[in-house]
Amino acid sequence: MSRVKVSLDHKRIRCLVWLVLTVLALFGYSLQSAVGSAYYSLLMQAYMTVSSPPVILEEGTAGTSTIYTNSTSAKVSVSGYGYDFVDNNDSNVDSVPDKGTHSNFTAQQHGPDWINDTLTEASSSSPASSWLYVDSCDETQMDWTTVGSNPWLSTQNEPTDYGYVTTTPQGKSWESFGFDDLVGSPTINAVNISIYQKSPTNEKIVVELSNSTATVTVTFTATTDWSWMTKTEDGEDALLNVTLPTALEINSATIVLKGKSAGAVGDVYADCVKLGISSGGAANYQLDLEVQWTSVDFDETYEELCIKTGAFSGSEDIMVYAWNVSTSDWHFLYNLTPSSWNNVSVTDWLNNEDFTARFLGGTESSDTNQDSWNIDATLLHVWSDVGTTYDYVLRVNNTATTESWEIRLKKYAEANIDRLENCTIYFHNSSDGTSRQIYIQNGLYINQTGPWYDLGDSETIYIAMTVGANSTGTSCVYVYLEILTSSTTTYSQCIITFEIT
Repeated sequence: MSRVKVSLDHKRIRCLVWLVLTVLALFGYSLQSAVGSAYYSLLMQAYMTVSSPPVILEEGTAGTSTIYTNSTSAKVSVSGYGYDFVDNNDSNVDSVPDKGTHSNFTAQQHGPDWINDTLTEASSSSPASSWLYVDSCDETQMDWTTVGSNPWLSTQNEPTDYGYVTTTPQGKSWESFGFDDLVGSPTINAVNISIYQKSPTNEKIVVELSNSTATVTVTFTATTDWSWMTKTEDGEDALLNVTLPTALEINSATIVLKGKSAGAVGDVYADCVKLGISSGGAANYQLDLEVQWTSVDFDETYEELCIKTGAFSGSEDIMVYAWNVSTSDWHFLYNLTPSSWNNVSVTDWLNNEDFTARFLGGTESSDTNQDSWNIDATLLHVWSDVGTTYDYVLRVNNTATTESWEIRLKKYAEANIDRLENCTIYFHNSSDGTSRQIYIQNGLYINQTGPWYDLGDSETIYIAMTVGANSTGTSCVYVYLEILTSSTTTYSQCIITFEIT
């Protein structure tokens, strides 16, 4: 290639100075402008005066491209992330109800972004409930009028068997009643007492509940019509658990009823009395939650389940299973590690459009500690080769009808390319074949500047890409499209941004 030298008088020197200053200003602007601005750069060889060649950038048919001012600058967006985020947590492929809770399931459908879905164990212990009815009355003090037969208060059956009394300020007693026995020796969680009663004048019914060593007083204000009233564990009723803390004390419990005036004298009625017992062992915390993908690309060569985790609350494992549609059972995949990507092949189990995974607690029996686990993102990574190919992402068009040029790509900056397993940017046309220009492998440049490639008169050549990434995010490769003037060392530059999401 040869240089063309021209003589310079002082007028041309002055013009040349202005031209150089203009070029330097444009060049500095091109390096500092943000993506999305219009770019134009022209670098001069010494002793050379040129105009911009008639080469323009045009939109391609793959990815998303934007052409900026004067068709000398462009931005291209493609995807190198062949991943499918989880779709829902509504499935129930094994017909077993979920155990545990999600705090924010949608957090698994994006990221990683440090926004977590916290999976928390729930107690699987359902304390047994039972009612112990009055089964005896020793009739040692019968201030009440009785209707029917002893023990009067064993069944809700008024007007067959019941009792009533006209109240006094001190109260009139009806004693002493015992209850059915509790079967076995379960752990007692809670005790309450209920009475079916009425009083047209809302008088009080006092229940004196005794165990083997002490007595607690529980007071009801009767309702005007027959209804159940219950005292639970709130307020004064917390004494019920103190009074009857074990099956032994419950089985020896007795009560005395007293009709006590609330002010004016009136009648109170009682038909049935019972103890409510909540019993069971210690809480057992479990986690069993399904998540599912639908319309999955299930016939690729490589298929991985990828889960990005956050912190875990304790030392209990969280296990992940895949649903085997062929055998209708779960297949264990792995235990998750906190605060990291957890990737595992699911090629054997991803064999139709629906794929279901299961989070299961590592300890599912006798677990008295409630654990939780943070999940940042859950997705499937499916691919068949090193990357996805996007043909025709941009077109480079020589609008001149009689001039040929040579072109190449040269990188000048990048952002977040560590995630790129492969990024290959190349030219091709029907006559000169393919020319690899920029090549990134595993986050490192293998090729930063491409070889010169012929661009004939009135010719259009294409820029294509093959991309693949190992995580979500956005990577940018900033390059110059350099256009070499025929038979010279002078070239102009257009700026292109390649964005890989």
